[in-house]
Amino acid sequence: MEVYRSFLPFLVRLCGTPCSLLLYDIHRPESSAVYEFPGPDGRTVPAPTVDYAASLITGNGPAVPYRTDEDFPPDTWPVRNDSRLIGLLCIHRDLSVLSDLSDVLSRLKSLYSLPDDEGVKDRASTLSGWMEDRIQETIDESGIRPERMNRAQKLEILRKLQAQGIMDMKGCVPQIAAMLDISVPTVYRYLKRL
Repeated sequence: MEVYRSFLPFLVRLCGTPCSLLLYDIHRPESSAVYEFPGPDGRTVPAPTVDYAASLITGNGPAVPYRTDEDFPPDTWPVRNDSRLIGLLCIHRDLSVLSDLSDVLSRLKSLYSLPDDEGVKDRASTLSGWMEDRIQETIDESGIRPERMNRAQKLEILRKLQAQGIMDMKGCVPQIAAMLDISVPTVYRYLKRL
């Protein structure tokens, strides 16, 4: 267990401030936590985990890693030497800050009537659809199908799209290439000529 104990300070630094660790040795069930390493903020592991780990050590608990939805969700893993269970490692992260942040963001969305994530996705797909419509309208105005256009006619389409500001939109080049029946590198070569 000493090898695992020497590893705890590294794990706490890796996990960051809202983290604490507990290491149990199943050969010493009379003592609860063998090694407790509080996080840099001085926090320690909450009591429910001590009871849970004790139930695993005595064989009265579940045999899979454990998670709860509390502010300190414990992650408990069996520590093995070959296939023999020798202990338990509990890593706890304080997620209450994330919960607080989520509440603040919800209030801001409500205060400013901002859409939820689904609304943002819908708006993005609408913008993509708008861009595609503008490209198709410009092609249709030429009266020539893209597969029958020559280089000068395709350059003219690109010139019109640039004047409309379409060329400044993210994702426009692959869309234009597909609709003009040319490759993406060809679109970039044509743009250099404008």
